[in-house]
Amino acid sequence: MLFLRSSASTRASAPPRQAAKTFFLKNVGILRSSTRAETSAEIIVREQLAGEQESTSELIELVDELKVRIEKAERELEEFKQ
Repeated sequence: MLFLRSSASTRASAPPRQAAKTFFLKNVGILRSSTRAETSAEIIVREQLAGEQESTSELIELVDELKVRIEKAERELEEFKQ
């Protein structure tokens, strides 16, 4: 015996469009942050990352400054030797 469902009952049992879209995005790993709340762990990690990026930038600037000082000192040493 073949059982056919009416289109109305099929629509009634289907998830709402937004729920289906969210489910799909979760499945493919592209759930946008606007569709869910950010966890406290994610907030902490994001803040730590921002702090580390700032520290890294400061260290890069310091290394560059030290390289310039070394080059200047080497030039002065060469001039002194002559």
